[in-house]
Amino acid sequence: MGLRRYPGATPFSRRQANIFYGRDKDIDKLLTLIQVEKKVLLYSKSGLGKTSLLEAGVLPKLPKNYAKISIRLFAYKPEAETPPEAKNAALKSETPLERVVNALKTVVNDLDTRNDTILDQIVGNNEPDKTLWYYFKKAQLLASKSEDDDSENIFTLVFDQFEELFSYPKKDIDDFKTQLYELTELKLPDRIAALIAEGRQTDRELFNRENLGVLHKKIEIKTVFAIRSDRLSLLNKLSDKLPDIQNTFYELLPLTYEQAQQAIENPARDNDPGFDTPPFTFHQKAIDKIIKELSDGKTENIETTQLQIVCHRIEEIAAAKTGDGPRQIEEEDLPEFKNIFLNFYYDSLNRLQEENRDNAKRLIEDELITNHQRISLDEEICKKRLDDQELLVLVNTHLLRSEQNTFGRFSYEISHDTLVEPILESQKKYLDEQEKIKLENKQKEELRKLREQQEEEAREREEELRLIRIEQERKEIERQREIKLQRKIFLAGTIVLVFLSAFLIYALRQKSLADERKIVAEENFNNFVLSEFDRNFRGGETYKNKEYPDYEEALKRYQVARTMFDKLNKYELKVDNRIIDTLHVNLLIDTCKNNIPKKNKHEELMRQFENSEKRREYLEAMNFLNDALDLGYDNTNVQKKKDELRKQAMKVYKKDITDFGEMGDETMRDKTTIKMNIFEKAYNYKKTVK
Repeated sequence: MGLRRYPGATPFSRRQANIFYGRDKDIDKLLTLIQVEKKVLLYSKSGLGKTSLLEAGVLPKLPKNYAKISIRLFAYKPEAETPPEAKNAALKSETPLERVVNALKTVVNDLDTRNDTILDQIVGNNEPDKTLWYYFKKAQLLASKSEDDDSENIFTLVFDQFEELFSYPKKDIDDFKTQLYELTELKLPDRIAALIAEGRQTDRELFNRENLGVLHKKIEIKTVFAIRSDRLSLLNKLSDKLPDIQNTFYELLPLTYEQAQQAIENPARDNDPGFDTPPFTFHQKAIDKIIKELSDGKTENIETTQLQIVCHRIEEIAAAKTGDGPRQIEEEDLPEFKNIFLNFYYDSLNRLQEENRDNAKRLIEDELITNHQRISLDEEICKKRLDDQELLVLVNTHLLRSEQNTFGRFSYEISHDTLVEPILESQKKYLDEQEKIKLENKQKEELRKLREQQEEEAREREEELRLIRIEQERKEIERQREIKLQRKIFLAGTIVLVFLSAFLIYALRQKSLADERKIVAEENFNNFVLSEFDRNFRGGETYKNKEYPDYEEALKRYQVARTMFDKLNKYELKVDNRIIDTLHVNLLIDTCKNNIPKKNKHEELMRQFENSEKRREYLEAMNFLNDALDLGYDNTNVQKKKDELRKQAMKVYKKDITDFGEMGDETMRDKTTIKMNIFEKAYNYKKTVK
């Protein structure tokens, strides 16, 4: 979307500096004050264009070394008024100090990422020391490293709508004025001076003369405060820390008729192709009528915002004109000036689909205005009423203004204070209509209740008659019931007697069956235990008597068999025509427990032998084999391994002797021959012993 020649209710931006007309004298005077003075107070009635004067008039004309930092605080919204869905860290309002620091970060890109300045070495990660002075001093240090010229960077803080500071809690206001005082008045805060003094005791090289000079160098700061004239008294709350805040001031007055004519005519003539509409002109009668209407018959001066809203609407009329000739706005082309701002509000709403207009009105009238002041809301709250596209429509009409916040989303607010009263008038009409509807509904409700009361009285009379008839019938039924009850009692007594007799017979029969089942269950249990004893005892015998006994598994089986004795409380059983008792099983269990370590030791020796054989450590391998033979396990295979070991050793020794002889290494050949003879003697000796 291109540029509009008249921004309407929104202030002029820096992009629109070339079409900002009528304020040349104000620009020159304010520009001079900012360059000469440290603090400048700009004040006026709401709607006279303070923001436009600063953004489109003054700031673009400041010298290059003025780092321009625009800061808008926004009205504070107490947590109690925040919807539940908005009460999280991402949606809470920034403090005034956070707004200043975040605005500085948009000008100094490396403020967060660069941590190599001397100030970072002093402060480190101590968050309480990271005040406004810290951030601006760091920005000064970074700027001095990156700039080639010698011009000093002058940070120019422009606080727009400064009266919104005083909507914050007292603590936020006190923190703001204290830190702004340190930034603008002190070369070095006491906290930083104390840290430097402490650091010099341990690191004299870091705190040399050059670095100390850099730290003590004054930060060049200019501050501009733009505030509504009816809120000037609020500045007294800052006078203890900023006593000179009202020393240098500039009052922005409404447009004169001459200034208004420049602001009407000049933007329309501009031939810049970037505008949405082609150039057009005004007939003098049309200009006179606009000025007359906005000045109440030339009895008052003209408010900038009102003029821009009117011209914004006229621009749309000019764009709709057809024909090949130059476009000119005649007197009869002008819109109806009565209720023009209310019409602007309704026209903006009418850009939405009909079913969405009421949601838009509720968002604007009920949520974006509090106590006759416009407030800013995060998009997550606004989207409860309208979606992205609908919000964009209202932004494009300049009814709402959107601004990206520090959480990466957008906040929305009514574009200017001038629209607040017309919107409140619309809200009043809505509330009056709702009150009228409520009154009509109340009357209907009262008539409905009267009819219901009459109907209820008629029903009560009928109910009394019905209850009399029911009572008579009830007494007759009760008499008949007593007669029947006496008969039933007699019959019930007879039935109970018969039932008890039958139940007693059944109970005796069930007891007899239960005794029989118990005997069968005990026999089945004994048979199961006997079977389990026999199966586990035989299993233990099988594992114990294998060629390579598995004593661990045999032990488990014997232990289960031993448990069966305990279940039967008997101490001997017959298995394979042998009488087996508890003592016999216990001995078998002890045998398994004793043989398990010997079996494990034998297996460990055989593993050690295998490892020795692979390393050709024949004498050590021979020792492992002999130890295994001593345990008495697997004698045949162990003796066979000894014979194989001897053959393998002799082959290796003889080959080594031959190889050393061919190489002429007599010493190694003799050593190998000695090793072979020792091994042969050891083998024959061990074999003889065995």
